[in-house]
Amino acid sequence: MKGNHTAFKEIRASLTAPDTTKLLLFNHKSFNYQGSFNLTFDDEAKFKIKTPPSGIFKPDKLKYI
Repeated sequence: MKGNHTAFKEIRASLTAPDTTKLLLFNHKSFNYQGSFNLTFDDEAKFKIKTPPSGIFKPDKLKYI
């Protein structure tokens, strides 16, 4: 997921499967960051999202919404 935002803490990210099941990847991170981000999510990644948000990260909690 790539993007640019003036307040990363306002962003919520989820995936929607073809059967319409939704999976929350992260929800409103509390760190102050503004600018570009490039995120890849992997269940087996070592780290959760950190600042600056760029790299391969573990989803905060695999939660169906």
